[in-house]
Amino acid sequence: MFKILKVLFSFVLIFIIFLNTFEQVDAASRSKIYDKGEWTVYYDSPDNAKTYPHLHFYKSKKHIYCLRLDNLKACDSTGKNENKVPNSVKKEVMKHSKVQSALKKYNPSMFSSNVLKKVKPLIVAGAAVGVVIAAANIFTGAVDDVAAWAALSAALKI
Repeated sequence: MFKILKVLFSFVLIFIIFLNTFEQVDAASRSKIYDKGEWTVYYDSPDNAKTYPHLHFYKSKKHIYCLRLDNLKACDSTGKNENKVPNSVKKEVMKHSKVQSALKKYNPSMFSSNVLKKVKPLIVAGAAVGVVIAAANIFTGAVDDVAAWAALSAALKI
């Protein structure tokens, strides 16, 4: 009797291990983060199929657009439909806590641009002062003028 229970218990354990080996995480990784009017947006966390978090935009239950959160580009052939999604929906979705945490983890460079926005006016002002000084200095020739204008041009492109 004890031997039969031992064999049965072993088979049950092997069966559980077998099921866990082939477990798929498709539906469990999806969550609805926006549902207003005709627009619904689902957040999909990374899984075996796609190793990056992404958003699916649906209009009246029809898939319109898919957005990767690691590089903010389309994750499939729906890239041409990006303009069909209203900006108000995109802005609202991007404020969601799951989207913000995914962006901080997978796309940290997006948040470092906030620092650059605050520093850019100082860089441009410094380059402009350099242009004025180079123009006023008539003893060094054209080299300093070219360098100052190049610095100002680069600062404006940041």
